[in-house]
Amino acid sequence: MLGIDVKEYNIVSVKSAQHFKAYFEKISGNIITVDPPGISTGNLETLPLQNIQRPIFPLDDI
Repeated sequence: MLGIDVKEYNIVSVKSAQHFKAYFEKISGNIITVDPPGISTGNLETLPLQNIQRPIFPLDDI
């Protein structure tokens, strides 16, 4: 899409949550997913939520 042949690189970093895997799983030896600090995390259990009524979806089985 950007004119870059990612197959020419040893390491490629992609800022994405899921959709990249459909392409990169076919051509990569390894995929390492990380949860770096940013706007939000995909792991809601790590958020310091306070003053919310429980149970609440998706944190609790309802």
